Amino acid sequence: MMKILKIFFAALAILVLFSQLAWHFRPEWFLKDGVREESVSAASLKTAKAAFDAVIDHKNNEKEYQDTGTLPLDFPLLQESGDYLALTGKIDFLADKEPFFRRTAKIGGLKVDTDYTLHNNRPVKIETVRALDSAGNRLLTTTYRYAGGKPLDALVVLSELETADPQSGVNTYRQLGSQLFIWQADGTLWQQGEASAVLSEYTENHCAACYREAVELSRRAVGERQNKQYVREAQQQSNTIAANKGAYIQLNDVAAIMPKGMKHNSLVVGYDSSGLPEKIYYSYDDGQKRQSFEYYLKQGKVFKAGSSTVALAADGMTADTSTDHREHHWVLQDGKVIEEKRGFNDKLPDYPLSREMVYNEPMRLAAAAKR
Repeated sequence: MMKILKIFFAALAILVLFSQLAWHFRPEWFLKDGVREESVSAASLKTAKAAFDAVIDHKNNEKEYQDTGTLPLDFPLLQESGDYLALTGKIDFLADKEPFFRRTAKIGGLKVDTDYTLHNNRPVKIETVRALDSAGNRLLTTTYRYAGGKPLDALVVLSELETADPQSGVNTYRQLGSQLFIWQADGTLWQQGEASAVLSEYTENHCAACYREAVELSRRAVGERQNKQYVREAQQQSNTIAANKGAYIQLNDVAAIMPKGMKHNSLVVGYDSSGLPEKIYYSYDDGQKRQSFEYYLKQGKVFKAGSSTVALAADGMTADTSTDHREHHWVLQDGKVIEEKRGFNDKLPDYPLSREMVYNEPMRLAAAAKR
């Protein structure tokens, strides 16, 4: 215990020294509009006290969380930095306790990853990572924190690719600029960090667009989590159906469903205990390339579908995924697509999924299997 206290107070001394230097070179860090300049010692003591309070707050948060399983996240009127730090301490504590889930989408043809962290059905942290070009060489990352379901702050960071490792798939980015925005509970801007020229086009008008996005993401958060849970259950259900060795029909080279110019095709239809189709696998090829489709059904309705195009090896039978392999997958709920995924190279197959295809093809193929 004594060793821990020594380390803590040594760190505190370093922090005080840093604050004295910071006050000398960047006094605006310690000031707000309408606040008189304080002495170096007063500013140093205030910074040291904030650090000490943060340690105490963390211990208190840990105890309260262990006792109740939650922390109160009321959004008070922010008047000084201590109010803000106490609130963000609770938010970060809860965010570390909760798992996040990710939703990936394309906006304007560019990839956007959104990570949601919720506690008691309310967002505490949401982070968006936007690719600013098709290659993903530049990223705009915005991290939102919430108190009582309302946006508290946004940290906007612009970064660009520094190194890429194709083998591991791990890329390293360097930061070009960042800016912090803090709001009151009513949405008015309380404070903002020093402006960054490289961020000006993304943070204009005190990042008003950030606040609007934060509100919209909060509104969608619970629904997105429900969708994620449905997707997880759909994947588990399709795995169970795929492993089912019950009744099925398998046909090869069926002339009635052989597309023009193709040499081979294959059709597998598996049935549930009531005799309805629950899985349909259909593929065809010309000896050089194979097109495949899969449909998983529940009570006659498709809930998961996939399409893929793959090049064939010289034998005209073996798939060669190293040269040309493209995939497209949907998870559907009552006919609505709630998740869409592509293969690792993000390219669509020759015949990507469509609503017409998902609605008509399973019935056509199931009928062909019964002929």
